[in-house]
Amino acid sequence: MTHPVEIRFMPASDADLTARKGRLALLIGDQGQTPRGLPPALRRGLARALESKAWADVKPGGAMELAFPAGIAADAVQLVRLPRKADAATARKAGAAIGARMGKGEVTVVAPAHDRIAEVALGIALKGYDFSVYKSRPGDHAEDEAAEDVPVTAPQAVSHSGAMPDARLADSAGAETVPEPDKAAADAPSEPPQPDKASVTILCPDPEAVARAAGDGAALAEGVFFTRDLVNEPANVLTTSDFADRLLAMQELGLEVEVLDE
Repeated sequence: MTHPVEIRFMPASDADLTARKGRLALLIGDQGQTPRGLPPALRRGLARALESKAWADVKPGGAMELAFPAGIAADAVQLVRLPRKADAATARKAGAAIGARMGKGEVTVVAPAHDRIAEVALGIALKGYDFSVYKSRPGDHAEDEAAEDVPVTAPQAVSHSGAMPDARLADSAGAETVPEPDKAAADAPSEPPQPDKASVTILCPDPEAVARAAGDGAALAEGVFFTRDLVNEPANVLTTSDFADRLLAMQELGLEVEVLDE
């Protein structure tokens, strides 16, 4: 199964923003305040950007980007407009704006005190869906023409363990609740490796409270990814028996499943 991006919640007060690599996303409220701890040169650049017409044209939930900011290790700073009274849809849109640009590296989201941070996290997770298990990667070389059509990783349905890995849920901190494997699962091959993903850290005033609030969203993202995987799997991989196995594995979550054989 394709798993959502790992999202961690950490206190903003202890973070050194200048040392954060990858991408830095700043949630900007109605007052246009930027977080503390940024170099003076960058603060001046951000102030200029926030006074520009380009930022004035950014709608709630939208974003604009500054490449190669001065004085910090990050490659880009993304300014995301999130009004104080934003609804859940706008907060998810803001998260989707971050998720659309996060790539495969590290992403740090700096969030002020806001009631919708959990919705932002859900937007990031949902936008990060990428079903690429059968796509070749740059730099891969086939030994012959026949090998060119072979997927980079083994199809997910090849495992003889049924769909045990596909029934996993992750909590808001990214930890997985793994069902106790049975004997058949113990003897079966492990799940194919997941495509490279970004690592997202959300810095906020009360990370424990936000993590608890994001728990339902994490389960929702797992369910959405599971459903989209079922839709995207080719018919020669997701056979009727494999489809039944994946649903039967969800019994470990407390779901009642009955398979009707002809």
